[in-house]
Amino acid sequence: IREGLDPKEARRQAAIKFGGVERYKEKVREARTLGWVPGMSLDFKLGVRMLAKYPGLTIVGVVSMAFAIFIGVATFEVMNKMVDPTLPLPGGERIVGIRYWDRAENEMVLPRHAELGVWRKELSAIELLGGFQRVQRDLSVRGEPGEPVQVIWISAAAFRIAEVLPLLGRTLVEGDESPGAPPVLVLGHRLWQVRFGSDPSVLGRTVRLGGVGVTVVGVMPERFGFPKEDNLWVPLPSEEGSGIAFPGEELTVFGRLAPGATLKSAQLEARTLSTGSTWETFGRQEHMTLEVLPYVESLSSVRMGLFLRALLYQVNLYPALFLILVCGNIGLLMFARAAARRREIVVRNALGASRGRIVTQLFIEALVLGTLAATIGLAATSPALQWLLDRHHQVGISFPFWVNADISPTTMIYAVFLTLLGAAVAGVIPALKATGRGLKAGLSQVSTGAGGLRMGGIWSAVIVSQIAATVVFTGVAHLVTGQARRNASVEPYFPPEQYVGIRILMEWDSAEPGTGGGNEEFLRRFADNVRELKRRFAEDPAVTGVTLADRLPVQARGFDRIEVDQGGRAPLGTARQGHRARSDAVDLLFLDVFRAPVISGRKFDPSDLEGGVNTVVVNASFVEEILGGRNAIGRRIRYVKSDRSTEPGPWYEIVGVAGDLVADQMRAMDTFEPPPKARVYHPLDQDRAGTYPLLYAILHVPSGTETLAPKLHTMAGAVSPALRLEGIKTLDRADGDIAFFWRLFAYLALLVNGIALFLSLAGTYAVMSFTVARRTREIGVRVALGAGAARVISDSLRRPIAQIGTGVSLGCLVMGALVWRFSENRVAAGDAVWLLMLGLSLVGVCTLACMVPIRRALRIEPTEAMRVDG
Repeated sequence: IREGLDPKEARRQAAIKFGGVERYKEKVREARTLGWVPGMSLDFKLGVRMLAKYPGLTIVGVVSMAFAIFIGVATFEVMNKMVDPTLPLPGGERIVGIRYWDRAENEMVLPRHAELGVWRKELSAIELLGGFQRVQRDLSVRGEPGEPVQVIWISAAAFRIAEVLPLLGRTLVEGDESPGAPPVLVLGHRLWQVRFGSDPSVLGRTVRLGGVGVTVVGVMPERFGFPKEDNLWVPLPSEEGSGIAFPGEELTVFGRLAPGATLKSAQLEARTLSTGSTWETFGRQEHMTLEVLPYVESLSSVRMGLFLRALLYQVNLYPALFLILVCGNIGLLMFARAAARRREIVVRNALGASRGRIVTQLFIEALVLGTLAATIGLAATSPALQWLLDRHHQVGISFPFWVNADISPTTMIYAVFLTLLGAAVAGVIPALKATGRGLKAGLSQVSTGAGGLRMGGIWSAVIVSQIAATVVFTGVAHLVTGQARRNASVEPYFPPEQYVGIRILMEWDSAEPGTGGGNEEFLRRFADNVRELKRRFAEDPAVTGVTLADRLPVQARGFDRIEVDQGGRAPLGTARQGHRARSDAVDLLFLDVFRAPVISGRKFDPSDLEGGVNTVVVNASFVEEILGGRNAIGRRIRYVKSDRSTEPGPWYEIVGVAGDLVADQMRAMDTFEPPPKARVYHPLDQDRAGTYPLLYAILHVPSGTETLAPKLHTMAGAVSPALRLEGIKTLDRADGDIAFFWRLFAYLALLVNGIALFLSLAGTYAVMSFTVARRTREIGVRVALGAGAARVISDSLRRPIAQIGTGVSLGCLVMGALVWRFSENRVAAGDAVWLLMLGLSLVGVCTLACMVPIRRALRIEPTEAMRVDG
């Protein structure tokens, strides 16, 4: 147009030089969709540079977030393995279990052996149906005394389902189940290592299992334990019998979905089978349901419904809240860093960067820090879980073979979620505050040296909440740690290392030649064997006393509800549904073996074993806790149900009071109530020893117990091959698995407590230091106007001390409410002193955090202080 062309012609010429318009439209569209990629890459590079530029924040932030993500990931992985486990077997998701569910009793009912044969014919949706039963037998190698092992009678179909090749030899086959087939067994990897020294020539060796010679035909590879955590498999015998007597009729049944079948179709087929003639043949009731479930779920006696799954997964809220607490602390540090970069943020905004762009940059910087932390946390999770599993195996606690230290893909996704959550809390929140109102006017303020970010009311509330949360979290961790340690402690009045506890069992199916198989005959043989075994124990020169009991005196266990007769008046304890006491059955020598003094009355004598005589001996704590110190001799007690729905038991007369055997009792893992010290002793009838659910022999061995176990096994084998001794250990290690659980729980709580406290103190120090440092200009002006150092210090400390005092007070109030609501006991004096010291330490840290920048500001000349960016 400037050259004189017609506007229409000029437009045409310009379009020719410009080129294809559509081509440029495509380029513009690509720029709109992918233009953020170069900017994002620069933000990530800047985030990496920030890690090196601020090493203090990097170290604190990475360590704290890594620990929080580690706790969250480990907890989620454990819950995932509990709630939704997966079998590490080929096609593990198609392995199912079959069981009955009794709707009337709300409990699981196991099928019978005969039903397994019927189901194999009638359930077409499930193939390779098999069953197993778990028992214990003594395993004797090379003629050595037998030691108890867990044995699985199992169908050979299990190894076809698992599709895992043996390490040595072969697995069980269907021919091994046939009547008359020679007895064989397959060893697990761990048992092969421990009992056979990993000897490759073990194949073909004959060992004795429960008194029967059995040939080893195979060894399975490491980490194979189907059906649960097993290490020794023998073929499940048919109904006609085999080389090893059948252990019982009830089985746990498993199988694999047939090709083309689904879990839903198998469940429908089982429901149809429930209405057939076989239902009445095996005496199943209408309130029983035949269920086909995923294999792991079928083993649980608890129905894993949606509500229970959600309840278990709620455990993950605690690590998530801990992560938010930690990242809130990091957020304060990130805000302090953003304040130090105020000039950079203002200049970027003046050059056209939007608030969203700046917030994105700061979020990515936090994401870089979080990614590094998540990498460290994930790297530590698997070794930590493996260490826990190894520690549990060392104390005899086993887990199913599908519980391992591997990290599942679901947990990896959860780790990404935690990382994004942490980056949002630590990066976005302080970024929004740093880019809030006043950003447009920030350039002029920065250029004149005025203005700057300050901790407003919201951040003051955050600081107060942070300190209160620190007090509550640390206080709860301290109380839980102390309680866990107390739960794991046992304080006996006798030397527990000189007493050995032994559980005595006898195999039902190992009847001696010429004896019947009836129940009364079994009880008679068991009583005779126990009597002879006790005599042989007592003849050993190292043993100075032998007694029998149905519980060890130091064992963690439940309690019973009792009431005390008041001579025609209302029984003591009726209004409160009975007092709590532990009851034990002990033989006549029990108090003598433990050197327990008789405070009043008498000990047991043979007359207490006569029919119709109901006598008991109680301990001193019973007199104090239940009778209030009143006379106990001649009073009667009886056991009651807590719900009072059934008639109470018979009355028992107290004939003696003995001294306490333990001053403090370990708490069982299945109870949250403090264990009662009151004990009621009943006379143990040795002639009916087989009727007690548990029977222990307790030996007093003052000279040492290092070489005692082999001798005891030899004695038991000489009395009868049917006798088995389990858990031979001194009483200071009698409940080692429970004690280990409580101690491990205490150590973990202590570790979390210490790290949380350190991070909170570090964050509080940094934030308080920042708030005072931002007042450098104000301090310089006040000094220039003649204010003294003492006045400046007191005025500068007033607000921080008010914040820390408010936070500590609020935290203590919350702690007091929690203790009052959930604790049966008042906080001990030592705990109160500890909490007081925690509050004082927080005040001291905050004071130190304020004094350092105040002291630095007082050293600056007033003219220099006024030029500082305030």
